[in-house]
Amino acid sequence: MATRLAATLATCAAWAIDPRPSGEPRVLRRLPGGESNESWLVAWGDARLVLRLDGLDPAAPGLDRAEEVALQGAAAAAGLAPQPRFGGADFLVSDYVGDPGSKHVSDDGEGPRGEPPPPPRAPMPSLLGAEPFADVLSRVAVPAKSPS
Repeated sequence: MATRLAATLATCAAWAIDPRPSGEPRVLRRLPGGESNESWLVAWGDARLVLRLDGLDPAAPGLDRAEEVALQGAAAAAGLAPQPRFGGADFLVSDYVGDPGSKHVSDDGEGPRGEPPPPPRAPMPSLLGAEPFADVLSRVAVPAKSPS
């Protein structure tokens, strides 16, 4: 997996991150969980990203990475998910929204250029106690699936 991780990080020139961070992305740590993917917390300049690498048999659950990127983008536009930045054939890069209870997003103990850590990001909005989830989802603009 280390070779795949390094090869995937080498594709960073294609990732949609604006403004473009300087330097190279670096892995901070592996994120827990995931039955079919490995997730990694990646720092690139001031950006904190999640890099998900497909597991051994990503086709088994019927994974369609292009469709996932489109759907996650629609959910992000509605404020329901982190913004996807790039989807490769066997990986997905998206914004990192932080760990519950963490004091700062950087998660590496220091901010950019040795400055203090940035303030915590606002948590993703909770749908509990708000309007019914189905009503929120009904407003998500789902992109049309391209014919295969």
